[in-house]
Amino acid sequence: MKMSLSLSDINCPQIEFISLYHNEGYSSYISRDKIDADVLRILEYVSFQYAFINMMGGGFLIVDGIRKQIVFRN
Repeated sequence: MKMSLSLSDINCPQIEFISLYHNEGYSSYISRDKIDADVLRILEYVSFQYAFINMMGGGFLIVDGIRKQIVFRN
């Protein structure tokens, strides 16, 4: 299912962790204890190719790093 929601539409307390895959070929990880609304605002300005946002309860989101939009929700 394709979607076009922005990062600001994500409910922070429901995020378990975020995996970012950067344009330069490396990845980074943001753990649950570091995630808040400020982190999601910062992601609007950080360069990355795509991100997997793993949600509590097993769901996940895929974020397009160029458009900064959620493109898939499970």
